[in-house]
Amino acid sequence: MCYELNVLVVELLRHLGVPAMIAIGWMLDEGFADRPDHLFALAVVPSSTGPCLLPLDASTGPRGAVRPLSGAPPPAVDVVPDPRPDVPEIGGGWGTPVLAGPERDVVEDEHLHGMSRGLRAALDHEREALRRVLRLCEAIQGRPPAPLPAHEDLAALRRRAARALGDPARLAPLLAVIRGDYDHAHEVPEAVQALVRDGLAVVDSFPSYRVRPADVRQG
Repeated sequence: MCYELNVLVVELLRHLGVPAMIAIGWMLDEGFADRPDHLFALAVVPSSTGPCLLPLDASTGPRGAVRPLSGAPPPAVDVVPDPRPDVPEIGGGWGTPVLAGPERDVVEDEHLHGMSRGLRAALDHEREALRRVLRLCEAIQGRPPAPLPAHEDLAALRRRAARALGDPARLAPLLAVIRGDYDHAHEVPEAVQALVRDGLAVVDSFPSYRVRPADVRQG
């Protein structure tokens, strides 16, 4: 009976969006631990230190194991309590209190979400920088700004920017200028000087060099 009931528990938990699995272990029944093949359910729930395995057993009740309607009754066993010291609390997932509410993210999920947000922000910044490269090339060539797709593939946008520059090797230094890598430079590399000569960047003379995209002075 433990198989049918606890497999049903696992399916119900999964239907509710709670990760769950089945497990097999020993069961204490009527004072005897003589059933090594007892099947029970494990739910994966959040806790303050990460995911925690919560054992659930639908085949046991307040009076012990749920028994079939037919069959011989269990033998009457007079169990004499054996006084023993309390079991010390064990650290880790098993000894950690479960957080209230399944909607709260665990630490690992928060870390992954933070990494995902950072990656999305970095990709958005690169996309805007590549769009700026295209605008700079249009301004140098005297062409009106062409409409840009709202959600263009980043690789396709990079290829368009490299074609607009005429030389893919010029893309990396121009992106570095747009990022502000040369805002306070003590020297300007030849690749960046070539951008200045072509009108794609300008140099402001300070105690150190500051190289910015050419469209900064417009407007």
